[in-house]
Amino acid sequence: MPTPQPLTDEERAVYEWQIWVPEFGEAGQETLKGASVLISRCGGLGSVVAYELAAAGVGRLVIAHGGNVKPSDLNRQLLMTHDWLGKPRVESARRRLLELNPRMEIVAIPENVNETNAEELAEQVDLIVDCAPLFDERYLLNREAVRRKIPLVECAMYDLEAQLTTVLPGSTPCLSCLYPQDPPAWKREFPVFGAVSGTVGCLAAMEAIKVLSGLGDPLTGRLLTCDLRDMTFRTRRIARRPECRSVARWPEIMSVPKVAIVGRPNVGKSSLFNWLARKRIAVVDPTAGVTRDRVMWLMHAGERYFELIDTGGMGIVDSDDLTADIERQIQIALNDADLILFVVDGMSGPVPLDVEVATRLRPVETPRILVVNKCDSQRTEAEIHGFHRLTNAPVVTTSVKGNRNRDRLLKAIIEHLPPAEEPEQTEGETLGAEPDMKLAIVGRRNVGKSTFINAIAKESG
Repeated sequence: MPTPQPLTDEERAVYEWQIWVPEFGEAGQETLKGASVLISRCGGLGSVVAYELAAAGVGRLVIAHGGNVKPSDLNRQLLMTHDWLGKPRVESARRRLLELNPRMEIVAIPENVNETNAEELAEQVDLIVDCAPLFDERYLLNREAVRRKIPLVECAMYDLEAQLTTVLPGSTPCLSCLYPQDPPAWKREFPVFGAVSGTVGCLAAMEAIKVLSGLGDPLTGRLLTCDLRDMTFRTRRIARRPECRSVARWPEIMSVPKVAIVGRPNVGKSSLFNWLARKRIAVVDPTAGVTRDRVMWLMHAGERYFELIDTGGMGIVDSDDLTADIERQIQIALNDADLILFVVDGMSGPVPLDVEVATRLRPVETPRILVVNKCDSQRTEAEIHGFHRLTNAPVVTTSVKGNRNRDRLLKAIIEHLPPAEEPEQTEGETLGAEPDMKLAIVGRRNVGKSTFINAIAKESG
């Protein structure tokens, strides 16, 4: 990921209003300044993506787009101008972007992404935004992103419809999972309004900003679709294809560590559980033998997977049965969990029930983290140390608003999970490995090519 670069006084003045955004701040702005982003094509989508990233303060943009400006470009390609007709598109884009942000670096490549230049372009950036209209170009970007584990923001539009997702290689579905083959009906020229490409371009730029700076929750494992004819927006879970050769090998899901959340009522267990559950994956390798119900509680973070255990005790609990409820939570955690999150209320401080839970947990060998939830920013170090004495466990504080402190908790969870077991690798399973032989199947339609391909794929795994 990018190396943050210090801001000048001029840059602080320019980006002042977005530095005010909670959980972004000057640290986020410094990260954007140190970032390098590849944008494939600066047409209807790419022009807007590039313009918004330049305005946001991304330090370096690599823009690849061949050809010269044509009259038909001007209804949507906002970095192109009438006086630049017949001249290279990337030079028009470069000129307009530097007018907006003369402090940034623009690398203008006067050709589209292709087999010859894809590797060289991808290796010099921290993130890729795919705005290419043709699938051969999009597959190349997907391949290079996966090989180098570079985040990829994938966006597309047609007519008044658009879609967007973010690929984090090794953790999420990739473009090849969504489209195993080049859609035969897709063509280079299609109906388009600039307002549609501009809409999804702005969304894609915001995804890139979020991924680079760690702000919010990107569209990882989710596909946003919209139809501007009736202003319908939908977000749906998308699945990794276990047989997809572009993605890293699935972990052995059956052996992932389990994480349990325990604590008295009204300390924020439910909100914490739900926040962690947003990290859930969409599907698993069916050969792992995981039931559909269990899939819902398999989480991914970075390249680690863990399973959330529902210990109960969420929501309203009868006040006459608090002790039994807490005992039930602890028993489930002790029997099944590899890591226990003990949640207390940072605003009220420890109460007798917290001490009761801590007393039960203190002698156990299962690793645990004390989560001081809803922690007041004014709470003193001595008070935090008082929480620590409850269980003699690592302490992570979380805030009422924002996700940055919760991201710190997620990092602590990953650090305290049991070491990941390295899966055995066989020839051909290494990411990017070349097969010993390539087989092509040809023939006219309706002769059984698909059935034959599927049969071979099933046998070969």
